[in-house]
Amino acid sequence: MNSIDTNKKFKKSSNQSEDLLKACKDGNTADAELLLLDSNINVNIISKSDDKYTPLIESSRKGYIDIVRLLLQHPNIDINYRDDNR
Repeated sequence: MNSIDTNKKFKKSSNQSEDLLKACKDGNTADAELLLLDSNINVNIISKSDDKYTPLIESSRKGYIDIVRLLLQHPNIDINYRDDNR
């Protein structure tokens, strides 16, 4: 997998992993798919809000099955990832 320039579409944030988290929270499959093409993306990022969920948990709990499938196909996904400071 190659690193791609997603900054053309995601100009508001320099952190593509946070953009992925937002796409997963909002159910935006197209954006999630695009962001997952970036080999530098942190697919296990923890949200900064009180719930401290990962993109996988966010999309799972909201029923965004297509995004869940995309995340599960990513080579760096850790289905057991958790925030130990919770």
